[in-house]
Amino acid sequence: MKTEEKTTEETAEEKDREPHKQDYKVDDRRSNRPTSTAEVARNLKRTETGRKSDHKSGDAAATLFPDNEAKDFRTRWTEIQTAFVDEPRRAVEQADALVAEVIQRLANSFSEARTNLEGQWGRG
Repeated sequence: MKTEEKTTEETAEEKDREPHKQDYKVDDRRSNRPTSTAEVARNLKRTETGRKSDHKSGDAAATLFPDNEAKDFRTRWTEIQTAFVDEPRRAVEQADALVAEVIQRLANSFSEARTNLEGQWGRG
């Protein structure tokens, strides 16, 4: 059998086409096997259950948004995900706007809480 030697030029071209290994971080802890939607849902439920049990009895869980506002954000997020199939660019733009709105709302909420605490500390 005769092996065909590649020219330096051909080898350089191949390297340019191949993704560079150093460009990708590999998480060796993750499995390469496919994950089903049902498995993802089970893992999510397990994670949420674990979070709820982290609270000591008598501790109230802090909420970031009032129920109606949180429900509105969730509804909009679901609609955006559904629209992604038909109009991906528009859905991404809407998702970006929603994330910006949620972050702004959180920042305002934290600012209000800080102002209230500073006011309480000022009164003694």
